[in-house]
Amino acid sequence: MGVDEQTLSRWFHRGASEARGPYREFFVAVNRAEAEFMQSATETLQAASTTNPKHVQWLLSRRFPELYGRRDNVEAKSPEDQTADTAALRELLIDRLGKFLPDELPVPAEVAAPVLPDDKGGE
Repeated sequence: MGVDEQTLSRWFHRGASEARGPYREFFVAVNRAEAEFMQSATETLQAASTTNPKHVQWLLSRRFPELYGRRDNVEAKSPEDQTADTAALRELLIDRLGKFLPDELPVPAEVAAPVLPDDKGGE
């Protein structure tokens, strides 16, 4: 028997959006219980860390994964792979941005008519 998980979820979300009433009380009680559990678990881990620092390492990796999380799934790329990735990205950008560029770019005047040295003793 018991209460269905979906029913509990509905009660919890309803309580989150209400200012008062039984659903709000349920929401507050669940949050309070979770906070008390987190505090107790953290205190237990901190106490255990005095004998084994791996407990704190574990806690930090879960709480701050971007700083202390595992990095064993990160691959170091060779310079050749990095160059290939850069070339592929450049090609993709040119392909995508090319849609917005005119077919022919205007040629600056100094490039269109270069100044040639004269034959009268100049260079």
